[in-house]
Amino acid sequence: MSLRPASTNPITSPVNSYTVSKRINLIRENFKKIEDLYKHEHNALQAQHDEEVERTKDHEDDDDFNYTYASDLQTVEECFVRSNRVSTLLLCYSFIESVMKDVCLIKKEQMKITLSESDLKGNGIFRSETYLEKVAKIDISNPGINGTWVHLKRLNKIRNYLSHAEGNVKKIDRGDFNKEVNLTSGGVTIDRYGLIHITEKYVEESIDRAENFILYLLKQ
Repeated sequence: MSLRPASTNPITSPVNSYTVSKRINLIRENFKKIEDLYKHEHNALQAQHDEEVERTKDHEDDDDFNYTYASDLQTVEECFVRSNRVSTLLLCYSFIESVMKDVCLIKKEQMKITLSESDLKGNGIFRSETYLEKVAKIDISNPGINGTWVHLKRLNKIRNYLSHAEGNVKKIDRGDFNKEVNLTSGGVTIDRYGLIHITEKYVEESIDRAENFILYLLKQ
């Protein structure tokens, strides 16, 4: 028996609290599944590597040492895991940018405002923020949501470096990067090759904050 295809896709469905949470959960679940897959692979490779270390611990040199497991571990940690986190963060940011524009249109129609978001100067989430705060009169400076907006503004900077320079700080002005991203705020590290790495916790927090922020806007 064939499965009946879904009549709607949450990505193209009208924006409301239900579809926003549905879309965010798709991002969240996909990220967790892939993250867990690589954790399992990492643990298996680590065990094999440890066995190899134990097998050769009494050898005078490493001529007989099998470095395959160490090499595969490095690939998982520095390539596969990084790729999943970076791509999820970029998708999360794309969601925020797209849905904020949708919310602007919703508020325009609800409040019968003649001015459109596209009539304002600026671009991306910052133009949408200006419209929602100055035109639609939504309080984004509210202590309950302002911390999330600060997080999303930092995410914007991180996203720019990830998408325009492949996350390679050697291709950008390191001083600008340190100033705009502020590594001391956590969530972001730079490896020995100069590549930006994102922590699992930061990705999860960004997903959660994206959902909370959009739901807050819709409720106003």
